[in-house]
Parts: sequence; C-alpha cells; structure tokens
Amino acid sequence: MDNPDNMMLYDVNTIANYDSSIIPFLNAEIGSEFEKREDGHFYLVI
Repeated sequence: MDNPDNMMLYDVNTIANYDSSIIPFLNAEIGSEFEKREDGHFYLVI
C-alpha cells in the first residue's frame, strides 16, 4: 500500500472469474475484511 504502482482496481466479476472462492463472501457486511492465507482458505480479519 505504500507504493500506488502496486495497486489496481478490478471489477469484482473479473476477480470471481479467476478465483470463485470469493463468491460466498460477496454478501458480507460492509466493512468486513477477509484474508486469504497460504492454505487457500479465507479468514475474517478482526
């Protein structure tokens, strides 16, 4: 995040086409934060 050259905005449909594992989280409460860890699972960030 310190370098804006490392950030891009993408349509969520594009991301879901690459990784459908995000689909169950699309209706999460606004402000929810999730992290996908090395094991491939998402975890709620508290």
